[in-house]
Amino acid sequence: MRRSNYSEQEIEELLRNLPSVTDTRPKADIYQNMQLAADKRRSPIRWIPIAACAAVIVLFSILAASFRMNLNSEHKVKVKDRNAVYQSNSEWDKKAGSTVKPENAGKKETEKETGSTPPAAEDKKQEEAPAPSDDKAETIEGKPGTEENKVLNAPLKSSLAFSKEGESHSYITISVPDPNLQYFIPLSFDTDKTDKQGQLEAVEEKMKSMNEESYGLSNYYPLNLGFSLGNEEGTVNVDFADKSSYNNSYESGLLNALEDTFRYLGYTKITFSTEGKPGIELSDTGAMQEAQLLPPKRSFLIYQSSPEHPKFIVPNVNSSAETIQDALKEMQNFEANNSAAASIPSDWKIETAAERDGVLVVTFSPGTLMAENENALLAIEAILLTAKDFGLKAVKFENAPLEKLGRYDLTKEIEVPSAPNVVE
Repeated sequence: MRRSNYSEQEIEELLRNLPSVTDTRPKADIYQNMQLAADKRRSPIRWIPIAACAAVIVLFSILAASFRMNLNSEHKVKVKDRNAVYQSNSEWDKKAGSTVKPENAGKKETEKETGSTPPAAEDKKQEEAPAPSDDKAETIEGKPGTEENKVLNAPLKSSLAFSKEGESHSYITISVPDPNLQYFIPLSFDTDKTDKQGQLEAVEEKMKSMNEESYGLSNYYPLNLGFSLGNEEGTVNVDFADKSSYNNSYESGLLNALEDTFRYLGYTKITFSTEGKPGIELSDTGAMQEAQLLPPKRSFLIYQSSPEHPKFIVPNVNSSAETIQDALKEMQNFEANNSAAASIPSDWKIETAAERDGVLVVTFSPGTLMAENENALLAIEAILLTAKDFGLKAVKFENAPLEKLGRYDLTKEIEVPSAPNVVE
């Protein structure tokens, strides 16, 4: 920029010499014009807040739509789950034969007779149709609302049979070895034959028809044997019609299987014959004429060949217990092997176990915990079977953590069972 040739004094003098100018406009007009000019300068930036507001509105709309979609999705899942529960509960009703609550039963009976539905009920039905409520699963008495509750609330099923259950039928017991011939599992079957000869015939028939492998056991039967009542009271005769059909592996477990089978049928002695002639010769025992069926005094374990097969209470063939107190310790301290496991939970604290007038009295220590589940039920039943094997007539539990477990009242004396492991 070119430098001016005037000094400051000269410039001031020139300005003083300029003609005077007078603005005749009022002050209000001047202020208004200045305000309009200022507004014009600010007007170009008014779109910024407007755009920001619009962006917020668009973002809110997107989020709201997404939230509604999630709610609808969750609602559909809930409706589907509820329908599934309702359908499963309906199937449970049909199987269990459940009955409708009295107040609902009267309404349904009225509707059935008139052939129509009241308007209020029709409106309510239409409102509830899209998604049955959670309460609907509880409209049947005693019915759990979910599949999990069904399992948790399912009654514990006993595996034992007792002599007091009736005289119109009885049970036959057949001892079946496991695939390794290490344990002999007594299986009991219901029969309508109550006389001794009829029961022996039922045993022969069941040995021919039973499917041992469906229980995870050895395919052991049928054997070419004949059973008949012996000449003495409490005696059964086993006749080997064709001994050449047996191999050593069958012979090694045969005596154990026969003894357990007939002991549970109430016999005290077995006599043997071969094709009608007295006596038999087995590879592990040699020549035999008879076998006494005394109380074996054994502990009992839990046997399960695989998770797909049921659990059974089985005698411990290797038991070394001389007293029932020793047997209970074996049942609690047994180390699991070959599908067999301890029958008494390790956290059960048994203070004493004593015999009183033919009754086993088991006293629990204070603070002992007992879960209301299948393992606890099997433990109680294993103790009952052990007492039977020691020749006792009943078991009394004192200071038990539960008053009732399954079918058993733990506050009262419980008789020993007549048959173990009842199966179809």
